[in-house]
Amino acid sequence: AYPRLRLLRKFDRVAYLVRAWDHRHLAEPSRSAFAEVTEGRASLIRRLRSEFGSRFVGGFVPSHFVQECYADCSATVSTDRRSFLRATAEAGIAVSTVGLADSNPWKIAEYLGMGVAMVSEPLRHRIPEPLRVGHDFEEFHNAEECVAQCRALLEDPVRTRAMGDAAGAYWDDFVRPDQLVHRRLADIGVVAT
Repeated sequence: AYPRLRLLRKFDRVAYLVRAWDHRHLAEPSRSAFAEVTEGRASLIRRLRSEFGSRFVGGFVPSHFVQECYADCSATVSTDRRSFLRATAEAGIAVSTVGLADSNPWKIAEYLGMGVAMVSEPLRHRIPEPLRVGHDFEEFHNAEECVAQCRALLEDPVRTRAMGDAAGAYWDDFVRPDQLVHRRLADIGVVAT
């Protein structure tokens, strides 16, 4: 499905859709960990929405918790999986943040598969084939850097398209399921035929 979505890229919007976890009922230290991730995401959503207005697509996936505590951060677009993947592919620029325990988000593979230009917090855990900052994606450490990276990509569609193409090539070479299995087998000395 991802190669078809690549054809829709417009590189004129920034997409960021994430979940907020209701941490109020959790015991420590989980409560603090969930709260920190959710607050960081809310802050970034507010900053991106403020900076890019209608050129920002996303927010928190709606829930009772989001409505009660983060109504201003609730997504203003359809958040069912198919609709949001399409909206992200059409936007052409996607933001990624790490999860609990600094986990690498699964959405990175989706973004690579769609061939969108990605702006991400630094990946804290090793992946088999490193992504190259400035080539496969841009990196940020805080909301202001994220906004600056997104703005630079929006203002340079040629660079943004090249980064999206590099992300798509990374998917084809390293993440596409058949390539992933082939490379992991080669790592242990098994040659696939």
